[in-house]
Amino acid sequence: MLRPSISRRPSKKAVDEQKLADAAHLGHAVAQYQIARIYDDEFRTEDARHLLLCSGAQGYAPALFLLYSTHLGGYWNMQQDYRLAYLLCQAAAESGHEEAQFTQHVFGSTGAFIETPNLRAEVNLFFDCSVAIY
Repeated sequence: MLRPSISRRPSKKAVDEQKLADAAHLGHAVAQYQIARIYDDEFRTEDARHLLLCSGAQGYAPALFLLYSTHLGGYWNMQQDYRLAYLLCQAAAESGHEEAQFTQHVFGSTGAFIETPNLRAEVNLFFDCSVAIY
């Protein structure tokens, strides 16, 4: 007796991740951030870093704050850079990220201020250079 063939459909999770990946490829900042987090969980650091930089370059606040964390601690093969970390945190705070705003408050209350008269220009220069590399 012949058994009917069973076609294996991709799981809902796989389909959702593919849709996110497609949106990320098209430049959607939220999708880039979410796929970067998935890739990080899968130890795909270079892919994650590239998407995170692309998302942050568009001003997506959660990506900016995660970039702050990576530069503060030197994670994801990012160079540890306190000044850049501060600039990224400040940009995330200005974009409405609550945890970044709290972090900025802590920076302020400890006197850990860094003069940033051209914050946006410096952050944009970082992204121009970083995204061009990847």
